[in-house]
Amino acid sequence: MYQSFVNPFLSQLRLPVPVEIDGQKTKMTPLLKIGVVVYGDYMPKSTTPLRSHYFTSDFQVLQDNLASVKFEKGGPCFSAVGEGLCAALEMFDLYQENTKAIDPIRHCVLIGGI
Repeated sequence: MYQSFVNPFLSQLRLPVPVEIDGQKTKMTPLLKIGVVVYGDYMPKSTTPLRSHYFTSDFQVLQDNLASVKFEKGGPCFSAVGEGLCAALEMFDLYQENTKAIDPIRHCVLIGGI
């Protein structure tokens, strides 16, 4: 999943974007920090219905975190999707409270299996 979807997606987000600094138009590579929330089935089908990893700009840490997740035996009926989205939004709020950065561009990407 990382190589086929996540890595190409992150590559797109890291592309230089046009900005204007002191009246000069230029391109700037965005600072990208990624947080991950993984949701699964509710108990007893899953012992870990929700797991999160706080924002990092270290892509090896991100890849290791995703590699540790076993994507198996899930289904659409008993998934903790709502809790996963709530955890992601709370992570955005916590980041905003703990950083002095100006309003960052945020993306919340839901990856689900069928």
